[in-house]
Amino acid sequence: MREKSAAAPRGLMAKYAEFQAWADERRSHAVVEPEHIEAGRRGMALGIDFGAAFFVSMIVMMIPFVNRAVDANFVMLTMMCVRDYFYGGRGLGKNLMGLRVVDIFNGQAPSFKAVLIRNAVYIGPLLLLETLNLTLRFIPLPQLTTIVSQLANPLAGLYLLVILPVECYRSYRREDSMRLGDELAGTCVLEADTDFTGFLTK
Repeated sequence: MREKSAAAPRGLMAKYAEFQAWADERRSHAVVEPEHIEAGRRGMALGIDFGAAFFVSMIVMMIPFVNRAVDANFVMLTMMCVRDYFYGGRGLGKNLMGLRVVDIFNGQAPSFKAVLIRNAVYIGPLLLLETLNLTLRFIPLPQLTTIVSQLANPLAGLYLLVILPVECYRSYRREDSMRLGDELAGTCVLEADTDFTGFLTK
C-alpha cells in the first residue's frame, strides 16, 4: 500500500512537470512578458467580482420564469467564468484595481474562449455541478438525484481542495503570477489603466 501511495504523488508530479514543460515551450512564442502582481490586489479584484456577480444574480432571480429555470448560484458562477471578457480583459474587479488580462501571444484582450478556459480551471467544476443539479430538477427521479448529489458533491469538493491551493500558490509565489488557467488559456495579468469606456471586448 505504501508503494502505491508513494507512486501516486510521483505520478502527479511527473504529469505536472510535463505540463509545465509544455507551457514553457508554448510561452517561448509569447510577445508579452508576464508581471508579478501583488496577491492582495488580485484578492481584492476577485472579491469585487464576487460581489458584482452576487448582485447580478439577485436581479436575475427577480425576473419571472427565469428564476424557475436557474438559481442564484448558477448565475453567480456563470458571471465569474466570463467576467474577464468585459472592459477589454479587465472585468469590474481588475478594472478598479488597475489590472487587466491579456493574451500573451498578441498583447490584446483575451478572446471569449480564452476567458472561459482561464476561469473554468477552478470555477468550471462548480458550474458543471450546478448545471447538473438544475437538470435533475426536471427529472422526476428523486433517488437518482440523491445518488448523483452524493457522488458529485464530494468529487467537486475534492477537486477544489487540490486545485485552489495550487492556483493560490502559483499566483502568490511565481514571478509571473500565472495560474494554471493562464497557462492553458495563454493569458496573463498585467498592470493597466482603469478604463470603463468599452463594456464588451472588441
